[in-house]
Amino acid sequence: MKRYDFEDLTIYFEGEIYKFEEYLINNIGEILKDLYIKYSFDFVSKLDGVFAFCIYDKIKNLYFCSRDRFGNIPFYYYIKNEKFIFSTSIKDIQHFSTFGEDTFYCDIYKLEDSSYLIFESKKDLIKKKYYKINTYKAVNDENIALNDLEELLYSAIEKRLISSPSTLLSGGIDSSLISSIYTKISGRKIDTFSIGYNEYKNYCELPYAKITSNHINSNHHEIIIDKKNYIDSFYNTL
Repeated sequence: MKRYDFEDLTIYFEGEIYKFEEYLINNIGEILKDLYIKYSFDFVSKLDGVFAFCIYDKIKNLYFCSRDRFGNIPFYYYIKNEKFIFSTSIKDIQHFSTFGEDTFYCDIYKLEDSSYLIFESKKDLIKKKYYKINTYKAVNDENIALNDLEELLYSAIEKRLISSPSTLLSGGIDSSLISSIYTKISGRKIDTFSIGYNEYKNYCELPYAKITSNHINSNHHEIIIDKKNYIDSFYNTL
């Protein structure tokens, strides 16, 4: 996590805030500082992006930590004997503990997506959900539904153009649609990546990904792994 030091706050941040240039400040730490000072804990609901962060308030002597709405960036924390340690990688804090339940390690926990926590010494830990997706919206007109869906897709993909200049193309409907829209918005030949297997051919979708790649004329890259590659790389990816 990147650290930003200010007079009254220390901020640790990992991830990305979408369209942060709209804040007229080219510094994530400054943006978070200003929002925290202005809106306190409620500012997190105003953020759009993929992130995990922790703000240490030196005046109040508290830690305010949060994850993005869908939990793209993990956030792990260790609490015991008034000691609070956090990281986006469990490797950084696993040596403080033994095996347990929630994360296989005692006293190490994972903050839920779209949630924040407040830790103050000698007080109960506060955890709260700040966002809940609206899973139901009645639309009776098919054309309106299709137009709304298209606008949402284009908007969501366009936000990610700057930091994600390529797509993972499996050959399925979702990744094919995203790659196609990505190509149309960017107006250029994008890079697409697909993973396949030289064993277990029934699970290999490379031919389908190639069809989509040819259709959108992408710079296509195929990565083929076998059982040995998978086993050798397994623990390094944890």
